[in-house]
Amino acid sequence: MKKYNPQKITNDVVVLTPEMAEEFLKHNQGNRRLSEKLAFHYGEVMEAGNWVDGVAEIAFDEKGRLINGQHVCTACFLVGTSCVVRVVRNMSPQAFVVYDTGKRRTGAQALELSGFKLGAFGYPFLRLVWLWQEYEAMEGFELLRARKKGRIFSNEKAVMMAAKMDAELPHYFDPDFIKAVGPTKGGAVAIFCRWLFDQINEKKCERFFNKFLGYEGNKDNCPIRALKNSLLNNERLVVYEKIHLFVTAWNAFYNNEKRRVIYRPREGSKIPAPLGL
Repeated sequence: MKKYNPQKITNDVVVLTPEMAEEFLKHNQGNRRLSEKLAFHYGEVMEAGNWVDGVAEIAFDEKGRLINGQHVCTACFLVGTSCVVRVVRNMSPQAFVVYDTGKRRTGAQALELSGFKLGAFGYPFLRLVWLWQEYEAMEGFELLRARKKGRIFSNEKAVMMAAKMDAELPHYFDPDFIKAVGPTKGGAVAIFCRWLFDQINEKKCERFFNKFLGYEGNKDNCPIRALKNSLLNNERLVVYEKIHLFVTAWNAFYNNEKRRVIYRPREGSKIPAPLGL
């Protein structure tokens, strides 16, 4: 990725006119969905003469994209009232992740504006990789049982992890594979397990997922067929349960064992360590 030069950043206080706001909004690409409620609220404040000069910051990244201030610009344009704002230019694209104007951006939005178009599965996949690496393999997934602890993975960390894995991501986020592993076939967990098993044995991993996606025949006693049936037949599986099923199937496949059924894990049971590590 191109090296960013922070010395190009400029910061000016300007009178934002409706015409200027309209022009700024033409560069509003990849931002979060506009909240009409928030934009109308800002407009009412401007019309009432209660807008505080310089309180709002409108920011553009080094590519000229509007990364902060779409609600202020929309309000200014709609009510036709000028206001004083700060305009920052040539910010890093990753600055989008930490800007907060009243509504937190999703991990998918943060990744996309940072140049990583991984779709809805990108953030949860990166979180699983991070948990694996940060908390000593399988023990990290115990954090998934406590939702508050699971939030220790932030948008900023997702972008950093994506940048670290930049060269690998196209392989694991191949469009055909992503399309094939929808929510009923594991989603982000399937992508993570593909990454994990690939670290163990690349050839076995390829064969495992060829069978999983139906490119190779699966007999009645094939553990991968049992895995697919378990994913389809059990509703509302949580993430660690899906990982449990995938790893159980992998271990049987790795040892050439026959499995007709892979049962949903009992509550409190630990995820087995994948064979081959």
